[in-house]
Amino acid sequence: TVVSLFSHYEQFWRHSIACGLASRLLAAKHGLVHPTDAFIAGLFHDLGLIIPAGSVDSSLRSVLQNAHPPASPEDHEQAGAALVQRWGLGERIVEAVRCHHRPAEAVADPALTATVHIADVLCHRMEIGAYGADQIGTIVPGALALLGLTEEDLVVEGIFVTPKAVKI
Repeated sequence: TVVSLFSHYEQFWRHSIACGLASRLLAAKHGLVHPTDAFIAGLFHDLGLIIPAGSVDSSLRSVLQNAHPPASPEDHEQAGAALVQRWGLGERIVEAVRCHHRPAEAVADPALTATVHIADVLCHRMEIGAYGADQIGTIVPGALALLGLTEEDLVVEGIFVTPKAVKI
């Protein structure tokens, strides 16, 4: 049921919402993508972690009842991208979900994908809603430069985003 989707996956949603918000803030800072697009892509970036690969054509309810974690990080990117594509969210958002660990592979909207990637890394550094094996803490080289940002731009009100800096 939808209620168990939210209660069983509380840490997943905590991370996803934080990544959506961080993506929106980064988009507002660099101005290369619309903040709402960044929020949506950030919110759904890890959706494949709760949707097993190969099951996107089934109903969401039956998929979640029989969910097994994807075998690899790339599997969760593919499963999530297939689902948001099925929902009709557009190629740019599909690509951001599919490539959020590999932003250099993005072609439709590299800035959107890099935004989600950086937001995901920041949320993992702060350990916001850690879920499953999707734990990354390193920004892929070139992602910040693509957005015209530096590590110093990631400072929020005098607090540098480092591991264990914030808990929600």
